[in-house]
Amino acid sequence: MLDMSSMIDASLAFGGAIAVVLIGISMVSSEFTTVSTSSEGAERQSDCTHDPPFQAAA
Repeated sequence: MLDMSSMIDASLAFGGAIAVVLIGISMVSSEFTTVSTSSEGAERQSDCTHDPPFQAAA
């Protein structure tokens, strides 16, 4: 039978593994939303490319 410290170690390891999986899922899902919003931002930037460039102050 396991003693108390072994049970605590096992539960912490199990909880850590679940936390890593959840963080990975959240990062993947946020990466998809970042890609979709960044493509919209790129379209907005491309709209402003026809403006003349700024000239440096003399």
